[in-house]
Amino acid sequence: LFRSVSQSRYGRPGMGKSTFLLSIGKHISKHHKTQLISLETSINQLKHKNVSDSMLIDDSPAINLDRLSEIISQNKPEVVLIDYLQLMTDNREHLIKELKTIAVKFKSCLIVVSQIGREPEYRSDKRPIINDLTTGGNLFNSDNISFIDNLTFFYRDHYYNSDSQKSDTFELIQYDKGNMITIQLNWSSLI
Repeated sequence: LFRSVSQSRYGRPGMGKSTFLLSIGKHISKHHKTQLISLETSINQLKHKNVSDSMLIDDSPAINLDRLSEIISQNKPEVVLIDYLQLMTDNREHLIKELKTIAVKFKSCLIVVSQIGREPEYRSDKRPIINDLTTGGNLFNSDNISFIDNLTFFYRDHYYNSDSQKSDTFELIQYDKGNMITIQLNWSSLI
């Protein structure tokens, strides 16, 4: 997410990041003007996911920082949801910093979803950690990761262990000012 505050949600594909983002948008849009930038899913597909009618949606397949600024300037949302970061068409080296700049400029809260690499798959504990972001190239590094105000990873035990007793739960692993907090949620609470 980038804003004057920024939060980001990260995880492997299939963890529920997009579903969680849509659930957040559904609740936030009841009280705050909310813009969804859906770079992966079309509006028609989103309608099947019970997206809130009160959310503004842009499903353009390619958005860069200039276009994002235009959308925010035109629609003036308080909250902007972006699904997902790697599909933005800008130079990755400064993308995180530029998103933070946009959030501050427009006084908007940006909540951004991103995928991470396969690093968790090679560990016994598959839960993602901050180092999983910085090993994936120049999108996340020690310089630009500091622009993220709140960082949350997704973990679903059932994704890695088909016999898991937690098939209907997922974990949010949140890093805030160096502290790690793990929150367990029931999958049905998203819908």
